[in-house]
Amino acid sequence: MIILFIQLIVAHIFADFVFQTDYIAKEKQNSMYMLIIHGIIHGYCIYFLTEIPWMSLIEIFNHVYVDKCKIDGRLSFIADQSLHYTHKVVYMMLYVMIIIM
Repeated sequence: MIILFIQLIVAHIFADFVFQTDYIAKEKQNSMYMLIIHGIIHGYCIYFLTEIPWMSLIEIFNHVYVDKCKIDGRLSFIADQSLHYTHKVVYMMLYVMIIIM
């Protein structure tokens, strides 16, 4: 389980801080297209590290929604990042539930 959590955190760090260029960071403020591209990058990073497709798809939607809330001024940077990491914990809980079933 700890390996999965580390993979999710590493995927988030790479997608948000390494693969997000200045262009994407600026353009996603005004372009839903660029925001979705950013979400897809997050989903791809999760898939690349975990090979769990459902988690990648959920991440795309969650990440776009949370970032849109931040862009619209409804979330601070701290709240934004907290929600992203909370989603990672929820993904792990869902993964455990799926394994048990």
